[in-house]
Amino acid sequence: MKFFRVYKKKALTLIEVVISLAILFIIMIPVSTMTIQTIKMNKQAEDKQQATIIAQKLMEEVKSLTKYTNRMLEDGVNIQEDENSSLDYKITGEIEGFRVEGTIKPSVDYKSKNIDETSKVEVDGTVKIKKEGFNNIIYVDEIFAIGNPSEFYINKKDTGTELIFKNSTSTVNKTIPSTKSVVEIIAEKDTSNQYNIRVSNVTNETLKVYCYKYNNSTVEFNVINEKGKVVYYDNLIKQEPSIEGSTLNRVYDIYIKVAKGDSFYEIKSNKAMGR
Repeated sequence: MKFFRVYKKKALTLIEVVISLAILFIIMIPVSTMTIQTIKMNKQAEDKQQATIIAQKLMEEVKSLTKYTNRMLEDGVNIQEDENSSLDYKITGEIEGFRVEGTIKPSVDYKSKNIDETSKVEVDGTVKIKKEGFNNIIYVDEIFAIGNPSEFYINKKDTGTELIFKNSTSTVNKTIPSTKSVVEIIAEKDTSNQYNIRVSNVTNETLKVYCYKYNNSTVEFNVINEKGKVVYYDNLIKQEPSIEGSTLNRVYDIYIKVAKGDSFYEIKSNKAMGR
């Protein structure tokens, strides 16, 4: 005779169910929190990317204007004169749910004067590019000269500002005292070529570089900040003597901020124009 043993399945007790649910909740809370944070971070990154695109587009639009007045840009953003200053402007508006705010202000570092005055700011030294024969010749304060440099360096140190010019056959250095921390570069009429000007600054003071050229000059300045505190204004336009008396150069500092929620992007640039 065979005997069969019957096994009975034991059901979960209430305590075991409660403990299982508690463990499940303990596991799910950090997982769900991490998932929510990931979604939020992805959204913020997406919003910042979109804010960056909008801000850069707006900056190009503002810089393309030939004169700053009260106006509405193509995307509905307003430029309005600041009620506290007739020279300052505010940028306000909304694009695709992003808040836009900004300012356009004359640079406090740039003093507008007639074009025939070479020192628009107080400078440590002036670099002039002149056309002589078939070549461009660079002068520093009308004394030091080098022909057709292929490389151009400005290095501000505690001992002064070092100017380095290199052409195919030689390298020439000149150090000028640095009391104002300002260097200006002026391209005379009929000059050409593109100059890559590499600038570095190892001091705590800000080095400022102003680059000027005439309308009929095809010189192009490309200022490259390699190190330190540097402010530069490239390709500022000089005017012909017949209109110098009524035309002033002015440099505007432009600031734009585009924001949505906690995500935002800020951009700064400058624009030179006649007034």
